[in-house]
Amino acid sequence: MSSESVVYGACNCGAVTITIPQSSLPKSSLACHCRNCKSSSGSLFSLNLVVPTKDVTITGKPNNYKEKECASGHHMSRYFCHTCGSAIMSIVSEDPSVAYVKTGVLAKSGMDLPPPKVQAWWRRAEAFEKPFLECDTVE
Repeated sequence: MSSESVVYGACNCGAVTITIPQSSLPKSSLACHCRNCKSSSGSLFSLNLVVPTKDVTITGKPNNYKEKECASGHHMSRYFCHTCGSAIMSIVSEDPSVAYVKTGVLAKSGMDLPPPKVQAWWRRAEAFEKPFLECDTVE
């Protein structure tokens, strides 16, 4: 019996870890420029891997902040480390089968992160930002 290869990730302090089967990893990532993602990431945008929630395994005890409503009109659950505050993933309540895993938690895994193919909420990007090469922008 063979076991499937997985990618391991962790928050900054290591209290929360995440594993995802390599077969579930997308070939591209999604950059979101909405105000909520900017605030929760502390940056200009949030870079996400969109994976099936059922394929994400989390150990540790992340906190879950439930946003009442995002600009899209959806409701978002944002998971983050209770100790260091690192963002782990987000799940849109209207489609809990999809997880938006924050690429930063995989930084120490050694994997090559897939490039973004879509920049969502581009109208919220700062005036000095330029679209990534070969990347669609969605208002």
